[in-house]
Amino acid sequence: MPDHLNIVTAQIAGFFVTSVLYGLYIYTFFQCLYALVRSRSRWKEYSDIHWGLVVITLVLFANGTFNISLGLLRLIQQFALHMGPVAWVNTAKVVQFRALVSVTQCLPHSTQFSTVNLQTMIGEGVMVNSLE
Repeated sequence: MPDHLNIVTAQIAGFFVTSVLYGLYIYTFFQCLYALVRSRSRWKEYSDIHWGLVVITLVLFANGTFNISLGLLRLIQQFALHMGPVAWVNTAKVVQFRALVSVTQCLPHSTQFSTVNLQTMIGEGVMVNSLE
């Protein structure tokens, strides 16, 4: 790894790329919802809408939003609250004076990784189900 690329720079760049990709995801999310509830010339009837796919789409969107909010929370803890680049990993033993900080410190580091795994499992489940 180059000497000029430290962990702070890598985390900020990673969150920037994640935010740009999330913006593209928001656009495709609304296009997906539009395609699920509308046919070529008119809105679909209530009975013609595949509600399972609509629910899965909404769950994936909520999960992705939760994931990026955890990334933003981590950056706020590191830079605005000056907890340091790796202090957020060991959050269970620190109690802060702010209510938001004390609530968010209960979130383990693995939560963000778990949201990515959940999103992958849901997406693969839909793909496997569509092949049957």
